[in-house]
Amino acid sequence: MHMEDATVGTVENVVEVVEHVAEVTEKIAAHMADQLPQDGSLREIAEKIEHVAEVVNNDAEKVEAVVEKIDTVSDEIDAAVEPVIDELEKQLDQTSTPDNGANTQD
Repeated sequence: MHMEDATVGTVENVVEVVEHVAEVTEKIAAHMADQLPQDGSLREIAEKIEHVAEVVNNDAEKVEAVVEKIDTVSDEIDAAVEPVIDELEKQLDQTSTPDNGANTQD
């Protein structure tokens, strides 16, 4: 489970970085668009960048929600399965107990 936790943590970190970059890009593009002439092609490009950054940010938020849901469901599955595995291990230990040398030959 440790590798799974590390993977989820890595995905969460990547999503947070993508969100942050998208938010900053969106703000910068909006600011640049406001500073450029209304009918200029550079303003149009800045507005397109702003829109793309907004879409990326929204998608990153959706990915983050999915990752959180996966993490929650995974924890629930672990909690349900762990007692069963523990019981099976106990049963296995009981059936494979050594017979303390009762079958050894001299």
